Amino acid sequence: MLKTVITLPLLLAVSLAAGTTARAEPEAACTAYCHITETNAGKSGQICYLNGENGMSATLTQHCLNLPTASLPIPLPEDLQQRLLQGKVKNPFREQYPVAEGVSIPVIDHDTVSGLQALPLQLDDDDRTEEWLVYQTSPEEAAPPYFWVIQFQGKGIYRIVLEHAGQMFWVETDKADNHHQLRTARFAELDEGGKSGSFTDVREWQFTSGFYSLLATTGMAAGPVEQPEPMM
Repeated sequence: MLKTVITLPLLLAVSLAAGTTARAEPEAACTAYCHITETNAGKSGQICYLNGENGMSATLTQHCLNLPTASLPIPLPEDLQQRLLQGKVKNPFREQYPVAEGVSIPVIDHDTVSGLQALPLQLDDDDRTEEWLVYQTSPEEAAPPYFWVIQFQGKGIYRIVLEHAGQMFWVETDKADNHHQLRTARFAELDEGGKSGSFTDVREWQFTSGFYSLLATTGMAAGPVEQPEPMM
């Protein structure tokens, strides 16, 4: 069950960005966003939708227009773009985890990097670090968006602490090593209103030894998008 996040305002823009939080405007095209959602006991959690171009319902893709607190993507910081192209971003996650079956990793080149967007996150208790959920804006047809969780540690040092593919991303209350646990999933179907459906490849991630490690995995789940539950 989805845990709740009780710390920090929702996804404030970081200092390497423009310095202000991106907000949904009346005419904005919402391709991805994060927002606060009420879960059990009325507590607030965080959920991110990465729909890209793979069939998420129009109702859900435009849902952010009714959420003035929604955090929309910001451009990838120029410094991070250059370090990705130069191969200077550390990737302790990939050193430990092979590519998941059925997942195609994008080639990091100018075309890929120039099209990346970032959703600011706050995953740890250290004000000296900053985190982004970085994703592809135009994934291949019918493929879930590929994403990276990248942490900035200061002095030009970045590291990829998680990478995977999917449309749903949750920040949970539980922590390990002062970092919030995460959950990711791909969806198979959503109802007409985009509020519930079935999901595949539901994974729980826990921060250990400098990156996110796989804590648990569920092949299928169903229920509200905020809290999909394993199918028995």
